[in-house]
Amino acid sequence: EIQVKMKQVAPDATQQATLKECYEQNCRFAAEAIAQADFFLLATGAGWSADSGLSVYRDIANVEGWRNRNLTYKDLCVPNWLDTEPETFYGFWGSCFNDYRRTHPHEGYQIVKKWRDIFFTDPNFKLKKASKLKKKLSEVKPDCTTFSKDDFEDSPGPFFIYTSNVDAHFLKAGFKRQEIHEIHGNMETWHCKSPKSCKNSLWSAPPNWQFKVTKKRRNQLEYFLFLYTFNVNIISNLCR
Repeated sequence: EIQVKMKQVAPDATQQATLKECYEQNCRFAAEAIAQADFFLLATGAGWSADSGLSVYRDIANVEGWRNRNLTYKDLCVPNWLDTEPETFYGFWGSCFNDYRRTHPHEGYQIVKKWRDIFFTDPNFKLKKASKLKKKLSEVKPDCTTFSKDDFEDSPGPFFIYTSNVDAHFLKAGFKRQEIHEIHGNMETWHCKSPKSCKNSLWSAPPNWQFKVTKKRRNQLEYFLFLYTFNVNIISNLCR
């Protein structure tokens, strides 16, 4: 297994000057590319959410409570805390959950949404998709020719979002569930720590739910679950 570590490097003064000088030209180039594209794939990470005022990874754990315990984001972002010290698990992820809910998605979401509506809402797309799949399948299995547009009613059009963000802000901004692929899941979707405790494997957080995160002695954070008696595991794959 080969692991590649990428270092984020900010543009130097010369590069910044070039970016500013070519700003209008680059915007026109991007607009032309979007207008002429057949498909649109939006790939986003922490920097996209930062424009809404949310912390990027290096700053999430940069608060007094965690600094006093010498805990970094890397230390906190492991599911083991749920078993060994649940107050730390919920103190950290509860704070994140509250921030995600209190923060409104920035204007960029609506800008992209307009692009989708103007350029990537083809009423015949799903019919074309069904026809292409029917043709491919007929070559392999001649009797498999029953696909229609209705079979793709819940599938996305020529517009897709691929994101590592867990704030669920694309859903909050009004994008369709089938348009979004969240590689780490999102904090609005929960499941029980013990599968035997719940009838449903996945469920949505209550609309008005907030974690009560307080500071105690030595500024350690603790959690209070005052609505549900069972523990909630918030996406154990978050930190990869």
